[in-house]
Amino acid sequence: MGSFYGSIQVRSDDHVAVKDAAEKVGREQNDRMLVGPVIDGWVGLYPDMNGQSSFIGTAVAAQLEADVLHLIVHDSDIFAYWYYQRGELVDSFWSAPGYFGEENRAQEEAMAGNVEAFRPIVGDRVKRLAKLLRRGEEQELDAESQLAEFAKALKISNALTAYDYLKSGEIEGVKKWKQFLEIPSERVAEAKHDARKRRSEVEAARKQFKSDGVLLLHEERKVGGAPYGCAVEDGFAVAWADYQARSVSFATSEPPWEKARPLELGAVKHLTGLASDATNSRVAISAGDRVQIWDVADGNWSHVGDILESDLTIAVAISADGKLVAHASREKIVVTDIKSNKPLCTVPHSDVRRISFHPDGEWLAVSGQSFGFVSIRSEPAWRVVYFGGKRELPPQMAFNSQELQNIDWEEMERKQRVEMEKVIKQLERSSRRNKQFVMSDAQIQELRDEMERSTQETRAQIAELQAGGMPATPPQPNQLVRCAAFSRDGKWLFCGTDNGFYVLLWESVPRQAGADLIEVTWKCEFQDRDEFGCPDSVWAIAEELDSPAVVFGGSAGRLYRLELESGQLRELAKLPGEAWIVDLAMSADGAALGAAVMSMPFSEAARKRHDRTPSWQVWSYTRLRG
Repeated sequence: MGSFYGSIQVRSDDHVAVKDAAEKVGREQNDRMLVGPVIDGWVGLYPDMNGQSSFIGTAVAAQLEADVLHLIVHDSDIFAYWYYQRGELVDSFWSAPGYFGEENRAQEEAMAGNVEAFRPIVGDRVKRLAKLLRRGEEQELDAESQLAEFAKALKISNALTAYDYLKSGEIEGVKKWKQFLEIPSERVAEAKHDARKRRSEVEAARKQFKSDGVLLLHEERKVGGAPYGCAVEDGFAVAWADYQARSVSFATSEPPWEKARPLELGAVKHLTGLASDATNSRVAISAGDRVQIWDVADGNWSHVGDILESDLTIAVAISADGKLVAHASREKIVVTDIKSNKPLCTVPHSDVRRISFHPDGEWLAVSGQSFGFVSIRSEPAWRVVYFGGKRELPPQMAFNSQELQNIDWEEMERKQRVEMEKVIKQLERSSRRNKQFVMSDAQIQELRDEMERSTQETRAQIAELQAGGMPATPPQPNQLVRCAAFSRDGKWLFCGTDNGFYVLLWESVPRQAGADLIEVTWKCEFQDRDEFGCPDSVWAIAEELDSPAVVFGGSAGRLYRLELESGQLRELAKLPGEAWIVDLAMSADGAALGAAVMSMPFSEAARKRHDRTPSWQVWSYTRLRG
């Protein structure tokens, strides 16, 4: 996704008047803004929602006698402005007419920009502005560069930013940041009060859980994603991946659960999963371009070896006996014999989220965009099944072969290369702005090579379609499986979906490719919906060790227990705050439950961005179960 910049620049030295006008508009429009100081005769206003709404600029201009200029960049593709004098719109510009549909083209074509409107401000430098208002192939700059150069010509500071970026702490290079104010003041105070109230309620709930001996450990870290954990010996191993800093830190936690202890496993820059075997003595780590295998005994970690991956590992599982490891990349699933380091099975596959071994070591359950099983030693290796049955999508329109013949391939490929260069520039700017790792020349060339491969593949595919039209649209499952796991005895298959939790007898599950998976033994379906309007989904599963039961959780932030013999369902706990349970692990003795949790933060700006605060929690499963 590209950048979204938006600010309303008021040409005035009367900061109080501008602030008062912005305050009034903020109350009327129920909108939050940041107000910058006077810099070179301009006062910058930064409305929330990245300042993308032109209505806010119109409302501010109506309150002031001063010149008002609303500047935006939309998704790094569009540069636009609206220029007001004494409340009247005198000029506007839109760089890509028709971007949002042909119904808008005429209006956007009329926003052609008149540089003479700015002559009182820039004088003869209007010629410089004219070059910035060229469209289409005549414009060599991308939208962000257009905004940057336009603002520079008008001596406007802090144009390449927006409310949401500033509120999230992206203030590097922002002039006089400490003098910025947030308005309307009463809404700011109300938001702070609500945040304090939510924080107090969550802290009180955690304190009560700890006092009752139910919550044993809660650790939060400011990293980009959820922690990854698995059971080892008497406790858990946890990995925290900081994708921006390209680093991973490890820790272990064990009774009496007072504090996690750092674990040194060498330099790991990328990580997407941990998995342990049935005895919790062997651990597999998906570490970027390899899977690392470690043996754990008496707290000592011994490196067994690495399974190399030419792409990027994104999921990992280890067999119950610790002899096999499976990993998924963006291209394939590979099962490897650890002792010989030889692959037993390789299956082309993409969009994998979780993989899990059957205890007999002969099958893998694979969840993601498609759900199915990998047969490790028989053909066909990949068996897609449709959870809840399948549904047919509307047939796609067949291609008109004559239209395909008329495609200007050279022009299409030239445009694709231009777009790729824009993406590379955006990534480089984002890296610098967020202090992330800057791409190397080799990585940039890899992006270009991948684009060339994709272009040639597209050209070849369309050439094949010229004779026969589009292929049939493949069927889709009625439910998406978010996670799947087998019971320790291999009798049951557990599935968490975007609609609930299901338990199936493994012997009754169809193994042939293309089968409908509809026969379930027990089910728990949810009616509530999350903050995105989607049904509460199940993302995490763990099995009890001393009784036939399973615990699961997901986007509802609740832990449930299902008895496998009776189907009895019971809610064990509602986690404090607006929590999303993304992974669960049962300790080796069955007394503690580890949970990777993503919680909605308290600040209003972070909530609007749907940011999540990651934490690793350890719960007394003995007390939860009662």
